[in-house]
Amino acid sequence: MRVMLARMRTRNIHVVGVFLGVVSTIAHAQCIEDTNGDGHPLFGSLFQRPDVELVDGELAAARVTGVAFGDLDADGDLDAVCTQAAQGVEQILDRTYLTVLFNLGDGVYGPPTLYKAGHEVVMPVLGDFDLDGDLDVAVTNARDDTVSILYNDGAGVLSGETTYATGTMPRSLVAEDFDADGDADLAVLAVGIDAVSVLSNNGDGTFEPHVLTIVGGVTDRKDPNPTFPVPGPFLGAGDLDGDGDLDLALPCGGLVKIMVNDGAGGFSLSPNAVDVIGSDVYDIVIGDLNGDGLADVATAMTKTPASAVNVALNEGGMTFADPVAYDGDLFGCPGCFYNYMSIDAGDIDNDGDLDIVIGSEYANGFALFRNRGDGTFDPVEKVESYQGPWVVKLHDVSGDGWVDAISLTYAVRSGMRINLNDGAGNLITPDHVATEGEQSEQHWRMAAGDIDGDGYLDVATVRGWSNVELFEGRGDGAFAFKGEFALDDSADLEDIAMGDLNGDGLGDFVLADERGTQEEPGAVWIALQTAPFEFEVLSPVLLDDTEALEVALGDMDGDGDLDAVVRLMGVFIGGPPVDRRVLVLLNDGSGILTPAQELTIASHPSFSVGALALGDIDADGDIDAVAGTGPKSTPGQLTILTNDATGTLSIARAADVPPHPQSIRLRDFDADGSLDLALLCNHNGSPNNGLALQPYLSIAMNDGTGTFVFTQEVVDINSHSNGQLVAADLDNDGDVDLALPDAAGYFEVHLNDGAGAFEPGARYTGIDHNSALSGADVDMDGRIDLIGANRYGPGLMVFRNRSCPPCPADVNKDGALNILDFVAFQVAWKNVDPKADCDGSGSFTILDFVCFQRVFVGGCP
Repeated sequence: MRVMLARMRTRNIHVVGVFLGVVSTIAHAQCIEDTNGDGHPLFGSLFQRPDVELVDGELAAARVTGVAFGDLDADGDLDAVCTQAAQGVEQILDRTYLTVLFNLGDGVYGPPTLYKAGHEVVMPVLGDFDLDGDLDVAVTNARDDTVSILYNDGAGVLSGETTYATGTMPRSLVAEDFDADGDADLAVLAVGIDAVSVLSNNGDGTFEPHVLTIVGGVTDRKDPNPTFPVPGPFLGAGDLDGDGDLDLALPCGGLVKIMVNDGAGGFSLSPNAVDVIGSDVYDIVIGDLNGDGLADVATAMTKTPASAVNVALNEGGMTFADPVAYDGDLFGCPGCFYNYMSIDAGDIDNDGDLDIVIGSEYANGFALFRNRGDGTFDPVEKVESYQGPWVVKLHDVSGDGWVDAISLTYAVRSGMRINLNDGAGNLITPDHVATEGEQSEQHWRMAAGDIDGDGYLDVATVRGWSNVELFEGRGDGAFAFKGEFALDDSADLEDIAMGDLNGDGLGDFVLADERGTQEEPGAVWIALQTAPFEFEVLSPVLLDDTEALEVALGDMDGDGDLDAVVRLMGVFIGGPPVDRRVLVLLNDGSGILTPAQELTIASHPSFSVGALALGDIDADGDIDAVAGTGPKSTPGQLTILTNDATGTLSIARAADVPPHPQSIRLRDFDADGSLDLALLCNHNGSPNNGLALQPYLSIAMNDGTGTFVFTQEVVDINSHSNGQLVAADLDNDGDVDLALPDAAGYFEVHLNDGAGAFEPGARYTGIDHNSALSGADVDMDGRIDLIGANRYGPGLMVFRNRSCPPCPADVNKDGALNILDFVAFQVAWKNVDPKADCDGSGSFTILDFVCFQRVFVGGCP
């Protein structure tokens, strides 16, 4: 019997599984289904940036202004269509686009497909306009005074646009069957003349000329500049008079005006209107909020600081109860101006009623109001997002039956962020680990490990110029801020490494100090822990005319204690190039580090970065080093340094690599017993500067002797990778995956196929400028989580791993349980593969077969 796995994974379960040959029982709370079996989503808060593309050989960035969801390619999940504001070259060339993002099955979206539309494309809607069974796209073109229709071929490929005239400056639209003839018509809010245009569908996807109704007093758009299309104001549609057809609701300053449908698609302005508390209604959602069968009205307000949401319950007969205003203060700042611009309703907690979300132009999160069941709402909850989530929508993009939240962000290099539902009615966000007073900022690098020896993961970050911040882990994913210690005021810290330098069981630190002037040369600092989270800072190792940029720890001389290797750069004196060096400092056993060797490895222009990693790359039993150096504009260099077993390094070989190396990780990616290499680069290649686009991630395999052969490069024009690369088994399948930070507010995960080839990256919502990233099981649930430090903001973010555990009986990983898994298990057992040690005994006997049969019969979670 075939047992399909992807849809059988459930939340809040106990799983009996085989992981690296050990049968274990782990409680996985908030387990998110991987609905298509690709290993994602892992971290439950997804990201897609649809707004960067090449325009006539130039890189143009745009703001995302609108989004609509529907199954364009008929594969059963919700795809996304985004509209984009003109910026940079696009604005000069008078071009705007809409972007189609196809859902890969679980809320992770693939690369963008771009389509030309009109000028100032503001908002999309979907509807089967030509009645061929698939969803077509309509968008407003505010500068053309038109709408564009792009027809779907059934596979998600859209035609060139067909345009129809509307009223002046069309901003928002709805697609509904207003005349009850079975096809989707259009209603368009034309803010330039305070009017609504209605376009009736002929039944074949063509439309009659628009019928214009002047309504007056439509809320002003938020920016008068026609080349900067802020989204909205937004038109609403619903059966407000209870006669079975759809009416229109319009945002008109301090009122919601209603256009009543005559049943045949003709509209007239009603003398009734919905009052609000405050001014400037900007968006409207219509739905039965109190379960009485009548359509109620909720509004998002822009100019009233506290009253973010107004709710007016329908009493029948086109009359509405007095509005109730709900405070949208997200930060404990009464009177603050959040500029709430969008509203949507959906049953987030699956309790049968509609909850409300509203988006803000100025906050770094959006507001959630939970319905009590009677049309009244609990106090506001803040949902973390990126800066300026001005549009928020509610849809089940992951296909698991729970409503997720999708927000469009305001930043220039903006994007679409998806807060997945955890299956308990919670929208997943990173855990914010705050510093004292929430004032800390400029976290450059971090070190994660058990600082105080209590068995739980702790974190230290380099903050600002000369401070180290300390966070104590509690084993459940929570951290407590434990204060900070400072070095010399003149220090300019670049990196931190942690390890027990003096053998007392407590974590100590070695810090790289850039400084970088002839008067104040760089330094290496040692901070020894004297009591839990109390440190003695030793006198630094001063480096004449040299900057210390990165540090790594390992037992270089084989005497049982941790030594340090530091990556150095010569101080810029008169001009490029300057030396790139490595410094070996040997430990005397008490934590005192003494320079033993300084070796020049390369010479590059001063404005460049590099990377360093330690490991036994030639399999001779001692620790070697790999260093990467290079500027942005020209190829960098990877230098292999082998150890003579006494801690003395020598250059074995060097190779060209992409420009601007950032981070190196040495791990056995292909399970052949030797350390392979992953290199993260901050590429700068684009047609803007005449350079070829460079890889941001390169993978090299070790031949077993320390010679690396590059086998894979990942190129993406949207990438702005920056900081620390994480190499860890993120999906619990027994191989090493990669996660890397990006300066544009996300991190990217590349899963290993088990043979050392990495899948295309999936993006997850990160933080403002994520230059520090680390991987560890912070909540001790058996899954590797990620920790990020914000370069320009307070505290840490913990990104919990929400993945469902793999099915242990699906040995061949084909998504089914059948006889092929018995064959795969037999082969693994014969080859003494640890995954066939089912009983965890360390030996391979008939008991492993008995164990596997029991797991197989038990099925998969």
